[in-house]
Amino acid sequence: GLERAAIVDFDVHHGDGTQSLMLGRPGVSFLSLHQYPLYPGTGGESAGNCLNVPLPEGTDGDRYLRTFEPAFGKVLAFKPDILAVSAGFDAYKDDPIAGLKLDKAAFKRIGALLAQTKLPRFAVLEGGYSEDLPLLVESFLDGFF
Repeated sequence: GLERAAIVDFDVHHGDGTQSLMLGRPGVSFLSLHQYPLYPGTGGESAGNCLNVPLPEGTDGDRYLRTFEPAFGKVLAFKPDILAVSAGFDAYKDDPIAGLKLDKAAFKRIGALLAQTKLPRFAVLEGGYSEDLPLLVESFLDGFF
């Protein structure tokens, strides 16, 4: 009975694989917030049903969330029946592989914003290479449920 799905990707890298699979697919809206430029070098522009939000190195949690909220609003305007989340914690300020600067509280707030939809939802773990990863996941889940 599900007709519309939304996918939100907050991994530090562009969700190029997801975009490749979902681009032009009716019934799907995809949102990727990611550091740009950064590997894989894609996601500088939106295309069709795929909304890309490139962020500069050094983006902190407050700026990230100010950007996330209106972009997520566009996804919700699509009126999805279910929400899938690519949960990447490599946007953390102490993660060794990239340069976004989110803190633990930002991940909790992301989880809470997703939960406010009251949509059926699930999340899959993506990146995260800091020793703080368990604490970041816990903080996100505190908001998500």
